[in-house]
Amino acid sequence: MIGVVRTGATVDRHARNALQRIGDPRAAPALLALASTPGVNTAGFALRGLAALKSPSVAARAPSIAARRDLDVKVRMAAIRAIAQVGGQADVPLLVGLVNDSAPGSPLGLEAMAALGALKRPESFDTVVDA
Repeated sequence: MIGVVRTGATVDRHARNALQRIGDPRAAPALLALASTPGVNTAGFALRGLAALKSPSVAARAPSIAARRDLDVKVRMAAIRAIAQVGGQADVPLLVGLVNDSAPGSPLGLEAMAALGALKRPESFDTVVDA
């Protein structure tokens, strides 16, 4: 399966789901490659799998994905959820910006606010209360 990802062949939904749920750190390179694909579902599943593995690679990749306005909102939300699981203090400014730049009640802004709560960083308290 990992060979399929490396060759750029199409990854069917069953393979994508299996990689996300496998829980094996050896799947991280394949999931990382899939996180950069243009497919909304494939990238989202890959980000969820990396976050579940607590992979350091998702901590490095997720913020740049979440910040990209040209990506589908579902992929950006998956990246924000990954940040909530493995992120840290360095991600707070991005998440605060996403909350402040989003329309009230927008899914992306709400996801960013939930991530701020999950990170439990004191510097994000005012943003969460004021939103």
